[in-house]
Formats: sequence, C-alpha cells, structure tokens
Amino acid sequence: MREWSSHVSFIFFLLAGAVGAFTLIQAVSLPFRFRITSKDVAAAGTYRVETAQLEPLAAYQQEFSTHTLFSKPKAVEPVRRVDLAERLKPYTLIGIVQGVEPEALIHNFETNQTHFVQAGEQFDQFKLVEIKTHRVVLEQEGEEREIHMEGGVA
Repeated sequence: MREWSSHVSFIFFLLAGAVGAFTLIQAVSLPFRFRITSKDVAAAGTYRVETAQLEPLAAYQQEFSTHTLFSKPKAVEPVRRVDLAERLKPYTLIGIVQGVEPEALIHNFETNQTHFVQAGEQFDQFKLVEIKTHRVVLEQEGEEREIHMEGGVA
C-alpha cells in the first residue's frame, strides 16, 4: 500500500498534465477564433484613410533655400597673422641661471606659468635658440626675436 504523500504527488502530477494539455490546446486553437472577414473590416471603417493637406511647393522651396545644408558655403576669412612681438607680449624673462648649461626662467603672465628652458628646448609654441647675457633669443616658424631681462621685446 502506498503512503498518503505518494497519492498526493500522483494527484498533482495528473493536475499538472491536465493544465499543460489545456494550455497547449488553447495556444493552438486561439488564432483560429479571431478570424476577421472583409465585412467586419468594412463595418469597422478601417479602410478610411485620412491624407494630410500639403502646402504649395513654393513654401517648401523657401524653407529649403534658407537651410544651411542647401546653401552655399560662406567664404573663409583669411587668418590675420599676428606678429611674433605681439605673441611674446605676455612673456617676461625673469632670470638666467648660469652653469655648465645655462637655463632661462621665462614667465607667461596669461597662464601664470614659469618655464625653465635650456637652449634648443621648446616651450608653449616657441623654441629657445640662444641664451645671452641679460637676454634670450626665441624663435617661432623661422622668425626670431629677443626678450630682455627687463621684460621688453627687442
């Protein structure tokens, strides 16, 4: 004789099988229950298509002609070349450290940075060409200019 727990398990097994079979039958037969005929569609009025009223062509042409995608590109303005003396205005020679390889202390007042530069090295967009007594020679794009210890540009 079986225990009561095995009887309960068997009942649950049968119920689960019945629910599974019912679900399978519903899933297969459901699409066939909702067939729509052309009479149903006509009665529902779904064949009525609303169309938007279009504006005259001139209105669209006016809008497209002002759009940047369809306009002519603007003429490129030539870049005004700034003189090297003008670009060196924010820089001041603070001092020169003498030694085996002298080093110049150049301060930029716009960025508030001091550069320790030896001859041949670059800083910002400039190259330090030569360190002389109380002045340095800077170069940019082949143009050379001196900065004096007092802060003046020669």
